Amino acid sequence: METELFVIVDLGRVWVDLAVSATDLPLVREGQDVAVAVRGITETGSGKITFVSPLLDKETRTARVVVSLDNAGGRWRPGSFVTAKIAVESHDAAVTIPFAALQTLDGRKTVFVRTKEGFEARNVVLGGRDGPVVEIVSGLAAGETVAASNTFPLKAEVSKPGDED
Repeated sequence: METELFVIVDLGRVWVDLAVSATDLPLVREGQDVAVAVRGITETGSGKITFVSPLLDKETRTARVVVSLDNAGGRWRPGSFVTAKIAVESHDAAVTIPFAALQTLDGRKTVFVRTKEGFEARNVVLGGRDGPVVEIVSGLAAGETVAASNTFPLKAEVSKPGDED
């Protein structure tokens, strides 16, 4: 009779099993980048899809997708529940700002840009949004400083009726 005494495990790289719905499956393919997070941990990990199952689970209508994730630091524990974001499309954006920095003035998207005199309201044209970040297509140059929070007082100052003669 044989008895298993021990199992040698290398956790330097782990696999993350994802359940992807049948409707999202056409957007998923091997080699795509994936951001992985565990509830309660602020750090995220990044990996690549190494396998997309051609079969759907009869009950859940999901397919198994496997992500290979570097675990040299040992922070990813097998068996943990994770959330994952699969990058289905990407493009470089020259100028991005926090979405929270946007205000609407006279129906136009506006940011407050730091100048030598304080802040000036500037209309911008938005591109794509990725979570808390939005692309600025025009109206703002790379490197300019914008107010990223507490912009409502600036909006109120700009919106005040002007001095009338």
